[in-house]
Amino acid sequence: MICVGVALIIATAYIFANLRDRQQLIRQSVREDAMWAVFQTHREASRLVDAILVSKIDPSDEAFKKVNLSFDLVYSRISLLDGGFFTEKFNESAELQLDAQSLQFNIREMATKFDALQKKPIKKF
Repeated sequence: MICVGVALIIATAYIFANLRDRQQLIRQSVREDAMWAVFQTHREASRLVDAILVSKIDPSDEAFKKVNLSFDLVYSRISLLDGGFFTEKFNESAELQLDAQSLQFNIREMATKFDALQKKPIKKF
């Protein structure tokens, strides 16, 4: 009986150690995915700024479509960043939480303006 008890304790310890290792791998993967998502969001935001600047120079339908597409991508990325890992990290810092809320508010405000622009015909100069 003692041998069986010792074997069960060793098996239980092995299972818990294995679970801990897997949990560490998952955390690392989540952090890497989070950093990739932030990088992609920054890249799309930069493309949006570029598209807006180009549309100021050339206010064509094509330029507006590029701005609209870039904004849609940024909007979807912001929505992805609004949950899970990011929410936890934003809540750890009051400054970061305020910045995140401000950014989300500005993006949503821009979304209503973009929706209104899509309903209006584009004026050609």
